[in-house]
Amino acid sequence: MDSLSPNSAAREIWFQKGSQIAGTESGLNWIGFTVARAPASMMIVLPDQGTAKEWSTQRLTQLIEDTKSLNGLIKDTRIRDSGNTAFWKKFPGGNLKITWSSSAQKLRSTPAANLLADEVDGFRGDVGGEGDPIALLKRRNTNYPRGKFFGVSTPTLRHLSRIAREFANGDQRYYFVPCPHCGHFQRLDFERLKWEPGERHTVQLQCIACESPIPERFKTQMLAAGRWVATAKNPDIVGMGFSADALPAMDSLFCEMDSATVVSYHLSALYSPLGWYSWAQLATDWEAAQGKPELAQGFHQYRARRDMGRQRGGARPRKALDAQRRL
Repeated sequence: MDSLSPNSAAREIWFQKGSQIAGTESGLNWIGFTVARAPASMMIVLPDQGTAKEWSTQRLTQLIEDTKSLNGLIKDTRIRDSGNTAFWKKFPGGNLKITWSSSAQKLRSTPAANLLADEVDGFRGDVGGEGDPIALLKRRNTNYPRGKFFGVSTPTLRHLSRIAREFANGDQRYYFVPCPHCGHFQRLDFERLKWEPGERHTVQLQCIACESPIPERFKTQMLAAGRWVATAKNPDIVGMGFSADALPAMDSLFCEMDSATVVSYHLSALYSPLGWYSWAQLATDWEAAQGKPELAQGFHQYRARRDMGRQRGGARPRKALDAQRRL
């Protein structure tokens, strides 16, 4: 959310996420802040017209009704002379246009200071012969020097994924959390989840440094102490992490992150807060997908994988599987 602030240097913000990570909620929070505190023109783009209408009548309407600071700023479409529709909202100092990726005319007709593109991997590949919808959208706010473009999506196949492409073009930020035993900062990585086959209650994360088992109950305190780190120029950090003692030496990196104009974030389903999508359920879903390519693809795309180019190809031999999971 800091990158979406008017005070941030970021112009393009990309968020590649797993399921149950609240990517859409981030966009809604940004809309609420814009309407209440930093009025400007906004365009929201969804994959298709049906999704756009559902998003407007359910998610956006609920946001407006449940947020006191927004009450009265965007009038209900049922009020006479409100001028608002399901796809067009006015508020003091700005407006909100809701559209969909398959309409070239809608994508190129209206300039906007701020753009939110939700589930970009579901967008049409070529819009009316005018090319990629993301390229069309990026031209909508070029005349706004402080405007922002926020793209969010779970990924599809790597060679077709827009969000994977844009993540790679950004500074590639991952969220590193400290081990509760040794303090070493690391990503929550599916490869380090260990459990006994068929016994989901045994799932734990193995620390990359001290190799101690980390039960999921520690996740809340780990997330609270975590740090976003850009890895595009330091790719070794992704797999190795870093010690707490290394943080002072990383000050120059954090300063560089503060001035970046194109930023990208990655967060897998392993980071889902306690009470949402659990590591135990993740283990269960992985086991259910073995030997079923269609389920395995969905698992890798929406749940855990960092690099879709290294997907597992079906079930592993039992001994290898047991060895990998056993603590």
